[in-house]
Amino acid sequence: MRDQRTTGFVLLASICAACATIEVDPSAEQQEARGLIRDTTGRADVFDPSAAPVAPEEIDAALADGLGLDEALRLALLDSRRLQAGFLGLGVARADFVQAGLLRNPSLGVGFLIPSNGGRPQLSADLVQSLVDLWELPERQAVAEGALQQQVFELSRFAGELVVDTKDAYFESVGARDLLAIARENARVAQAAFEAVRKQVEGGVATAIEEHLARSQALGAELAVRSAERESVGARRRLAALLSIDVDLMEVELTDALPEPAPRALDREALVARSRSTRLDVRAAGAALTAAEAQLALERRRTTPNVDVGLALERPEAGSAVDLLAGPGATIELPIFDRNQAQVRRAEFRRDQLGKEHEALVGEVGQQVRAAVDRAVSSARTAQFVAEDLLPQAERGAALARTAFELGHTTALSFLESQRAALQARRSRIEALLDAARTQVDVERVVGASLTVLDPR
Repeated sequence: MRDQRTTGFVLLASICAACATIEVDPSAEQQEARGLIRDTTGRADVFDPSAAPVAPEEIDAALADGLGLDEALRLALLDSRRLQAGFLGLGVARADFVQAGLLRNPSLGVGFLIPSNGGRPQLSADLVQSLVDLWELPERQAVAEGALQQQVFELSRFAGELVVDTKDAYFESVGARDLLAIARENARVAQAAFEAVRKQVEGGVATAIEEHLARSQALGAELAVRSAERESVGARRRLAALLSIDVDLMEVELTDALPEPAPRALDREALVARSRSTRLDVRAAGAALTAAEAQLALERRRTTPNVDVGLALERPEAGSAVDLLAGPGATIELPIFDRNQAQVRRAEFRRDQLGKEHEALVGEVGQQVRAAVDRAVSSARTAQFVAEDLLPQAERGAALARTAFELGHTTALSFLESQRAALQARRSRIEALLDAARTQVDVERVVGASLTVLDPR
């Protein structure tokens, strides 16, 4: 008898030891997320939680000779603290999944009863385990698995958003830099024009009114410089924040220029169809709906009364004919007040709510893609018009006006107006290129994948 008890305790201890070694390893989900990020962004370098982090020396070396768009995207996917936090969040979701697959611990109750007339104390023990866990286990795991898959999609979606935000911030910074250069050139030309008009006033060729107008234009150009400086600083700070670096990017040269409008034709309806499979927020919404359906199944199972079974042991009082009493026991919940109807209805409403949100998102994606493609096509055409028609015409007019002004064949006002038109056309050229680049990024944002991935031509 004692040997059997010893064997039972050893077996129980072994089971407890095995349960204690359960590990929470999110590496499979992390690798899945990394694969999705590569597939949608076309970028090979993605943060790996198991690899060494990017060293500050590596970041300094990357910035030493300037920062290109490709290097900025690489730093964003490797060094973003928010992206790294998202990968750690997969560990939290993985732990919830593991927990959902575990049975709740059994309960051990011990009684120590002392007879009032003295004698040997009476001992009793009850070991109880709920049976509900056994039939709830599949649904609990399904709920946790849906939540885990949803988090994988949401993390991958965040990484894609990080890439397009970095592109947008880089283009914004380059455009702000170029606009600042033009504003400074505008100020220099306006000041030179003012000096020329002032000399003509002194020579009696121009009037004081013309001098006043030239002075006003020079002051306006200086104000534009200060505004452009503010925009440039703001754009650089935004880019640095996305890269999670502490370096002052105002001192770092951005080596890539604004791209020319993409010559590829964008097929709206083809992109609409692709977006419904590439948009990871759509897939995340689908995973949330799956989890909600599993939660509903779990709540419906919980309408069954809770049953606890176990083993009862009792050592009777002194003088009894037996040394130990043992036998099975059970406790059954009586569903008198709560039969879980409210939670079932709540789960039904939640499932239906997520279903409608999923349907709405799928419908909205199509319209978002169509609108983004229309804007991108229009912006590309505008940039082409400015480059081929507006800018050359304005520059030819400015050159003719300058020659005529120097020969005394035109007034200072005509000369100043032609210069203003040429400088405005140059500014319009940069603004059109920037708008074309940013609307192209918006297409990638709403499609949910890089255009180089969707169309590698």
